[in-house]
Amino acid sequence: MFKNYFKIVLRNILKSKVYSFINISGLALGMIVCMLSIIYIRYELSYDTYHKKVENIYRVTSEYSNPQGYNPHFARCPDAWINNLPDEFPEIKTLVRFQWTPSVNLKIRENKFRSFKWYFTDANVFSVFSFTMIEGDPSTALTEPRSVVITKEISQKYFGSGNPIGQEIIAINEATGQYVHYKVTGVINNLPKNSHFQIEFLVSYPNAEARTGWAWIYLLLKEGTNPVLLEKKLPDFIKKYAGENAARTNFLHLQALKDIHLYSNLDREIEPNGDIQYVYIFSIVALLAILIAGFNFMNLSTARSLKRAKEVGIRKVLGADSKQLINYFLCESIFYSFLAILISILMVTIIFPFFRSILGIPISISSIFNLPMISYFLLLAFITGTLSGIYPSVVLSSFSPATAFSKGSNLTKSGKQVNLTLRRSLVVLQFTMSIVLIIFTFFSYKQFSFINNKKLGFNKEQIIAVSNIPRNDQLKFPLLKNALEKYNGIGGVTASMDVPSKDILDAGFTRVEGIHSGDESTVLSLQSVDNNFIDVMGIRLSAGNNFDLTTSKQSPSKIMSLNEMQQYVSAKNYSFLINESALLKLGLKSPDEALGRKLLWSNAAFNLSGKIIGVVKDYHYASLKLQVRPLILVDEPVWQGNFLIKISPQNIKSTIKYVEKEWDQIYPDNPFQYEFLDDMFAQLYRSEERQGQILSIFSILAIFIAYLGLYGLTAYASEQRTKEIGIRKVMGASVPGVVSMLIKEFVLLIIIANIIAWPTAFYFINKWLQDFAYRIEISWWIFILSGGITLIIALATVSFQAIKAATANPVESLKYE
Repeated sequence: MFKNYFKIVLRNILKSKVYSFINISGLALGMIVCMLSIIYIRYELSYDTYHKKVENIYRVTSEYSNPQGYNPHFARCPDAWINNLPDEFPEIKTLVRFQWTPSVNLKIRENKFRSFKWYFTDANVFSVFSFTMIEGDPSTALTEPRSVVITKEISQKYFGSGNPIGQEIIAINEATGQYVHYKVTGVINNLPKNSHFQIEFLVSYPNAEARTGWAWIYLLLKEGTNPVLLEKKLPDFIKKYAGENAARTNFLHLQALKDIHLYSNLDREIEPNGDIQYVYIFSIVALLAILIAGFNFMNLSTARSLKRAKEVGIRKVLGADSKQLINYFLCESIFYSFLAILISILMVTIIFPFFRSILGIPISISSIFNLPMISYFLLLAFITGTLSGIYPSVVLSSFSPATAFSKGSNLTKSGKQVNLTLRRSLVVLQFTMSIVLIIFTFFSYKQFSFINNKKLGFNKEQIIAVSNIPRNDQLKFPLLKNALEKYNGIGGVTASMDVPSKDILDAGFTRVEGIHSGDESTVLSLQSVDNNFIDVMGIRLSAGNNFDLTTSKQSPSKIMSLNEMQQYVSAKNYSFLINESALLKLGLKSPDEALGRKLLWSNAAFNLSGKIIGVVKDYHYASLKLQVRPLILVDEPVWQGNFLIKISPQNIKSTIKYVEKEWDQIYPDNPFQYEFLDDMFAQLYRSEERQGQILSIFSILAIFIAYLGLYGLTAYASEQRTKEIGIRKVMGASVPGVVSMLIKEFVLLIIIANIIAWPTAFYFINKWLQDFAYRIEISWWIFILSGGITLIIALATVSFQAIKAATANPVESLKYE
């Protein structure tokens, strides 16, 4: 039976080539969008799932609060007391800590380089995480002090094809400048890219019990443990172990490892994470594309129903019942769908490298077309074919033999009995979806253009940043500054605690003379910069003065311990600059009112005091998704570990070469690695821009499919009214009159689609824009423009078919049927 069905379907395809091409191509385009979306969604959902124990691994996060409204939620915790968790709770099987060093200067044989992926961790890390050991013993690799496990990539890059076990890696102590010798005790496979953090070196945790720093804490819970119930017990643990910090650490939370990438955007994340919102957006676009393709298929199939009426009549005369006819037409629909999926797989194979490069996802073709994915795609084809074919199958099987063989108006009336309301509703839905996609594409383009062109309040062009300089090298900054400022191609050199493009999270309690009394305070962020920062970055002063040169020269001549640094900072009388947001937060009415006031700033470690000497204009030092924080600027050299160098746009290569030469002379053990500041800002939005590009392409494809559906409905309407058009022309109707008669119904459908689409698009766009602290206004002209574009293209599509029908020979039209 199915063999016979196949032959007939193939014959119909060859007989109606244009119809078949439109039908199959429409389904194929929808499936391409759907398949690529599935690939992206599956990759995003796969983060950290390669760990065998992922279901039982949780990260501990810490949340703080105070009456002033500063409520940071950190992805890490203080490791001085948090490691007591397994002793208190039998539900916890293992605790593992990761402590990151921002940058480490390393020497392997003759190679000197800096690593930004150097993590201290506990020896039991391999019993929790599935880091595959290819050399060494995972049970003992990190038990001895100064042991280090490296990745396969590092091993091959610096040790070649030989066995690196027992080889030496030298790290330069950032505080003392002394060499620290580590022994390689293991090699692990490179971590998959779908991991929420990447590593190059795992180092044995030094003096773990004595450390008072912060670490990312992961727990392996015993099977059957309820993490919600465990989290409810943690407040008592805080009171018992946090000591004087208990009042500051309000909550500890448990976060599932598999949720970190898409659901976590906390302060001090180990690496930037993804966003579940984009998974939802890709899911919606995929669904819309396949729905539009399915509706398109239904409309085109129904448009041919009258042509196939005699076929249905003959089959019924020969004994076929409605059930058999429905099965046949469903098989035909599924056959079309499977042809479309084969074309889609071929096209995805061709365009996937382009798709992968835009989104930046490291997926190979072989990893896509495996058995599970092929199964998903075949299931997609079956479901699409079945759902798209049900309605046309019922319509076609509903013709009675008498009606099917009748001539003239009987068959036409029978055709009119087909539910036109449903079919028109499908077109309205298609265009509602299309208009929403067009509007979203316009707004996403406009928002990212706004971000890229928005004035930040400082100059980010032609500035290179050298980040995370070890403390011992910071002492030599005056030497570098003097050497570079002599060169004509360099416009200025400055140092800061944080590089612009990174959020400033060092906040403390601030008290200002005449504003706060008693224990009152306001929480403000603190940034340390030298006296050149304002000028080099082009930041404007609203009132007062910049730091003077003598302040920047008051730098200690040696690396200090924490206690020494606390005493040093507390003894100094500082000068402060504040930004305009801080001015408002402090309740000061004008910049002049702030000048000369005494300011006290303190956090858990340091206390600073001095006078406000100036007010600067707000500048956007981080992502425009964040509001500008109220900010205090202070010139404290011990906290200035990032160097910024402004270079001339002429002879950039030679200028950078000069900087590198001077750098190598002053910092022989610290390789020169830099980034352009404008690239660092662009990187903040690169993921959203890439996703926006793909969504725009998907939207165009979905819209194109919708117009195929409109073409199908126009063909159906023109075919139904062929005889009527012939009569009207015989009676004197003009071609424009006939065309107007045919297209007015479709104009109404497009207007209805706009009425539905505009408020729908407004809701989703407004919600999407809420992620941005600085956002465009929702302009109504974009809605009107999108509706106009849709209407113009729709009119062009409908008019093509309408003019064809209106200009046909009326004699031939009267002969129709």
